[in-house]
Amino acid sequence: MSLIRDTEEVIKFLQFASRETMIDATSVESKVSACQSFFRHILEEEDHVDYMLANLDSLLAREAHSEQSLSCFTREEKKDLIRCSLEDYRAWSSDPFGWERKIHQKNVTPPNEDRITTNSKKRVLQLPIRDDFSVEVSLPAEGLSIDEFQRLGMFLYPYCKGISFGTSIPWPGKE
Repeated sequence: MSLIRDTEEVIKFLQFASRETMIDATSVESKVSACQSFFRHILEEEDHVDYMLANLDSLLAREAHSEQSLSCFTREEKKDLIRCSLEDYRAWSSDPFGWERKIHQKNVTPPNEDRITTNSKKRVLQLPIRDDFSVEVSLPAEGLSIDEFQRLGMFLYPYCKGISFGTSIPWPGKE
């Protein structure tokens, strides 16, 4: 007998991820709804994330057989929502910082061809800083050296909000 049920932990994890805005709130609502409906039919000895993932089809079939109410999800949608929730929970519980980094990398869009203008002498990048604002930067076509990159950072440093000019930034390789 386990004191903490994996099913309860998955729901708590989804709510935490929503509060911390790691996952879209609408997506979390759908995942929580699908999981709660599914978890009602999980027996105590089946209450392990790895077991549920390995037997998801048969557990969903059993749930569908005993479920009398109509669900707002199709079977495949529900399966995807539950699978994603269980996999995210498993990844987060084994490496929280790695999972958060992966989620943030999904949300950051790399520069694509629409935001890069190139001619023979310079490359112009348009970088989205916020939803409502982007920065345009002209760079030499051959790129920047590390020293030039550090100088660029120092030019931008005074424009940062919430910084203290009493502290210095340690640059890599400059001790």
